[in-house]
Amino acid sequence: MNNVELGNMGGIEEKVFVGCRALKKIKLPESLKFIEDYAFQDAGIEQIDLNNVKTIGKYAFYLCHKLKEVKLGNIERIEDSSFSCCELLEKIELSETLKYVGDYAFWYIGWSGKANFQEINLSNVEYIGGSAWGRNNSLTRVIIGDSVVNIGDYAFSDCINLTNIYVSDNNAKYKSIEGNLYSKDGTILVQYAIGKKDKEFVVPENVKILNAGAFSWGDNLTNVKLSDNITNIGNGTFSYCKNLTNIDYNGTKAEFLAINKGNGWCDGVSDDFVVKCTDGELSKCEL
Repeated sequence: MNNVELGNMGGIEEKVFVGCRALKKIKLPESLKFIEDYAFQDAGIEQIDLNNVKTIGKYAFYLCHKLKEVKLGNIERIEDSSFSCCELLEKIELSETLKYVGDYAFWYIGWSGKANFQEINLSNVEYIGGSAWGRNNSLTRVIIGDSVVNIGDYAFSDCINLTNIYVSDNNAKYKSIEGNLYSKDGTILVQYAIGKKDKEFVVPENVKILNAGAFSWGDNLTNVKLSDNITNIGNGTFSYCKNLTNIDYNGTKAEFLAINKGNGWCDGVSDDFVVKCTDGELSKCEL
């Protein structure tokens, strides 16, 4: 079964084409409005026109390793892991109608080197889930509009070429400073754009919280400067920053040790990593 043409229907139910690796092409009817969970998981399709579809369920196209092109002209909701691990996906046409992007929805895509989504425009999106666009080596710029009210942890982590996260000035919850993502009041650093070539980064003094995964996989960084206003360092905040050798902390060793820290906050950093405090250094084994 290489080619399939579907007749008039409103949706595709769960798991209908799961594991159909021989399936290369499918023609969908204009009446199609939804695709249920796991519908095409691990199928062999190479491109698909979903321009009439409004909702795509969880894992709907998960592990579609040959999928290269998707058209989403009228999409409103993309659930968790819908296109996760479609690593050859090169072309995505998103719609201004898109409101919801679930956890891991586009995780680990765009690794062919030919992707057309170096920039993604999420101007009308309201919800961006955790790891939604994580591990995407094509992405260089993200545009976040007025309406976004939630950006989950690790939403843009491990995007090794991401240099600019732009946020509309009218967004009530988030803002951008020098291409990095912060809460509107500036007290939370949500995501550092790890594709930047800078070796050193100074966290603004009014920041109190470093979000989970905020710097993770930031290979270019060797030094990060923190003020003594920091109260929380999230899960995996500096994880796998393999060239990070030191954090300069403007406080004492006791004050740094008292900061709330998440699991694996400095896993995978340089073997020579230390925290330099005003009264001495803390080695990895002391952290």
